[in-house]
Amino acid sequence: MSLESLKPLLLSYDCAAHDPIDSWVPPLDDDIDIWLTLNIGYDLHGGDHFKVHIVTPNHLKGAAKYTLVIHRYHFKTILHTLTTMIDSCTGDDWPEVTQKLSKHFYWEYAESY
Repeated sequence: MSLESLKPLLLSYDCAAHDPIDSWVPPLDDDIDIWLTLNIGYDLHGGDHFKVHIVTPNHLKGAAKYTLVIHRYHFKTILHTLTTMIDSCTGDDWPEVTQKLSKHFYWEYAESY
């Protein structure tokens, strides 16, 4: 790895089912099954879309790829966890970074690589 690693940045996020997601209050904080779309890039001019499934254990079915299991919904805690995961995916170039991010999140270009 070079001295100057490329660090991914969470540029924006949204949830089609609950907009705006950062102010959504679920009826039950222990009954969650949502998908978040994350816009992740390495500068402020744009990024790629990644998706992550946020669920409580009662919604966990089968393989948990691209899934973050939570016990209670608290958006700031979820955002902190996702940011920590993203921060750990540095690399020498964007393809290396996306390969690491793709271990945690479903990448919009996953089928083309």
